[in-house]
Amino acid sequence: YDPRDDLVTMEQPAIWIYGGLDTSIPTRQSVAILDEIKQAYAKNWDIVVITNANHHMVIDGSSCQTEGESANVFQIFDDLMPNLFN
Repeated sequence: YDPRDDLVTMEQPAIWIYGGLDTSIPTRQSVAILDEIKQAYAKNWDIVVITNANHHMVIDGSSCQTEGESANVFQIFDDLMPNLFN
């Protein structure tokens, strides 16, 4: 599935967050596509890559028993969110 056509028509602001160690989604390719559309269509998008996180936003190999239970994930978002809109 190539989401470009849907992304071009998207009017909402968005925050795209990727893990730099993601082996499920090609982060560089995804960021390049989003950035290309953002620039061409003046999208109100923030694109963030957490370099040491994987697809599940688990940081540096930390264990995650169930979705959302990694304390490191919550800390990274607590640190990240106030700075996104400066």
